[in-house]
Amino acid sequence: MKDARLIVELDGHAYHSTKEQLEKDTIRQRYPTRAGYTLIRFTGREIARDLQRCVAEGREM
Repeated sequence: MKDARLIVELDGHAYHSTKEQLEKDTIRQRYPTRAGYTLIRFTGREIARDLQRCVAEGREM
C-alpha cells in the first residue's frame, strides 16, 4: 500500500476563529508541507452539512 502522506484537519469554529489561532495553524502547517505531506482542512460546518462529500474529497486526495 502506498503512503498517502495526507493529513486531514477538522477545524471547529470555537478553536479556529481567532486571528491568533489561524496564525498558529498556518505556522504549524509548514512543517508537514515541507516534509511532503498534503494537508486538507474541513470546517465543522462543511462536515455537518455534507459529511459524505468531505469523506469523498479525502479519498480522492
